[in-house]
Amino acid sequence: MDETISSTTSTAPVTTIASLGQHEGQTVTLRGWLYNLRESGKLLFPIFRDGTGTVRAAMNVTVHAAETSVATLVDEHLPHLMRAAADVSAEWALWQA
Repeated sequence: MDETISSTTSTAPVTTIASLGQHEGQTVTLRGWLYNLRESGKLLFPIFRDGTGTVRAAMNVTVHAAETSVATLVDEHLPHLMRAAADVSAEWALWQA
């Protein structure tokens, strides 16, 4: 498995958590980090954080169950997300200094 995380260019507007309400129903890019992750059956509840607050998301993995199991998502994909979150957190700490 490739251990690198590639960044993609998004055309979605970048916003903060505090401003998410202004973008209801729209696709946006949030620059923050994964603060916590909770599992409940086939649902994942990641909590994201940036300098303005936190927001909880919900992901129904049954939609992807035929392609990817929850175990695969957690065991293989989550570590990549956690590393990316750690990198973002480290960059944020440097920016705050």
